[in-house]
Amino acid sequence: MTRNDPTINFDWNNKSPFDTPKPVGTRSANVQLNLPAGNVDAVWINTRNGRTERHDKARHTGGVWSVVSPLFEEDIALAIRK
Repeated sequence: MTRNDPTINFDWNNKSPFDTPKPVGTRSANVQLNLPAGNVDAVWINTRNGRTERHDKARHTGGVWSVVSPLFEEDIALAIRK
Protein backbone atom coordinates (compact mmCIF):
# COMPACT_ATOMS: atom_id res chain seq x y z
CA MET A 1 0.00 0.00 0.00
CA THR A 2 1.34 3.42 -0.91
CA ARG A 3 -0.01 6.69 0.48
CA ASN A 4 -0.16 9.70 -1.77
CA ASP A 5 -1.01 12.42 0.78
CA PRO A 6 1.25 15.47 0.40
CA THR A 7 1.28 15.67 4.21
CA ILE A 8 -0.33 13.59 6.90
CA ASN A 9 -2.13 16.16 8.98
CA PHE A 10 -5.12 14.57 10.69
CA ASP A 11 -6.55 16.03 13.88
CA TRP A 12 -7.09 12.87 15.92
CA ASN A 13 -8.02 14.81 19.08
CA ASN A 14 -11.61 15.55 18.11
CA LYS A 15 -12.53 13.07 15.40
CA SER A 16 -11.07 10.21 13.41
CA PRO A 17 -10.75 10.93 9.67
CA PHE A 18 -12.41 7.56 9.12
CA ASP A 19 -15.61 8.40 11.01
CA THR A 20 -18.72 8.39 8.88
CA PRO A 21 -21.30 11.08 9.58
CA LYS A 22 -24.40 9.95 11.44
CA PRO A 23 -27.73 10.55 9.71
CA VAL A 24 -29.48 13.71 10.84
CA GLY A 25 -33.21 13.98 11.43
CA THR A 26 -35.94 11.44 11.97
CA ARG A 27 -36.57 8.40 9.84
CA SER A 28 -38.30 5.04 10.01
CA ALA A 29 -37.33 1.49 9.08
CA ASN A 30 -39.29 -1.10 7.12
CA VAL A 31 -38.66 -4.45 8.80
CA GLN A 32 -39.50 -7.74 7.11
CA LEU A 33 -39.21 -10.99 9.07
CA ASN A 34 -40.05 -14.58 8.19
CA LEU A 35 -42.23 -15.69 11.13
CA PRO A 36 -44.35 -18.74 11.82
CA ALA A 37 -48.13 -18.39 12.06
CA GLY A 38 -49.49 -17.08 15.32
CA ASN A 39 -49.92 -13.95 17.38
CA VAL A 40 -47.17 -11.35 17.10
CA ASP A 41 -46.49 -9.00 19.98
CA ALA A 42 -43.96 -6.38 18.81
CA VAL A 43 -42.58 -3.64 21.05
CA TRP A 44 -40.52 -0.72 19.66
CA ILE A 45 -38.07 0.54 22.27
CA ASN A 46 -36.27 3.89 22.31
CA THR A 47 -32.61 2.96 22.88
CA ARG A 48 -31.78 6.34 24.39
CA ASN A 49 -34.18 6.16 27.31
CA GLY A 50 -35.53 2.57 27.33
CA ARG A 51 -39.14 3.71 26.90
CA THR A 52 -41.66 1.92 24.71
CA GLU A 53 -42.35 3.99 21.59
CA ARG A 54 -45.08 1.75 20.18
CA HIS A 55 -46.69 -1.62 20.83
CA ASP A 56 -47.97 -3.57 17.79
CA LYS A 57 -50.13 -6.68 18.06
CA ALA A 58 -51.11 -8.77 15.06
CA ARG A 59 -52.41 -12.20 14.06
CA HIS A 60 -49.93 -13.49 11.48
CA THR A 61 -50.71 -16.29 9.02
CA GLY A 62 -47.05 -17.27 8.59
CA GLY A 63 -44.32 -16.22 6.16
CA VAL A 64 -42.99 -12.71 5.70
CA TRP A 65 -44.32 -10.19 8.21
CA SER A 66 -43.72 -6.52 7.40
CA VAL A 67 -43.90 -3.65 9.83
CA VAL A 68 -42.76 -0.03 9.71
CA SER A 69 -41.10 1.40 12.79
CA PRO A 70 -42.13 4.61 14.51
CA LEU A 71 -39.98 7.63 13.67
CA PHE A 72 -36.60 7.69 15.40
CA GLU A 73 -33.45 9.80 15.35
CA GLU A 74 -30.46 7.57 16.08
CA ASP A 75 -31.65 3.99 16.45
CA ILE A 76 -34.57 1.92 17.75
CA ALA A 77 -34.94 -1.63 19.03
CA LEU A 78 -37.66 -4.13 18.19
CA ALA A 79 -38.61 -6.89 20.64
CA ILE A 80 -40.91 -9.62 19.28
CA ARG A 81 -42.75 -12.07 21.48
CA LYS A 82 -44.86 -14.94 20.23
